[in-house]
Amino acid sequence: MAIGHGLRRTAAIVVALLGSIPLFGAIVRRYEDHYAKANRGPTELLSKRVSGFYSRWSLKFSAEYYEARERHEDNVPRARMPSS
Repeated sequence: MAIGHGLRRTAAIVVALLGSIPLFGAIVRRYEDHYAKANRGPTELLSKRVSGFYSRWSLKFSAEYYEARERHEDNVPRARMPSS
């Protein structure tokens, strides 16, 4: 526990030092803004995240998906190999 806390503190110091360098400052600030925005919203339950993931990807496991994909592949002209 103490090692992890010390590593986080060291990382925060390194990030602060990099933020003071002009070349890295903009990158560090952009990362800080993005990180702050990501952590602002209310946390979503794991079950809701999993069900959302499944609902987005479940279509790809349906028969209709594969049938439509086969129809599309049948309609796409294929390049022919030149004969030697």
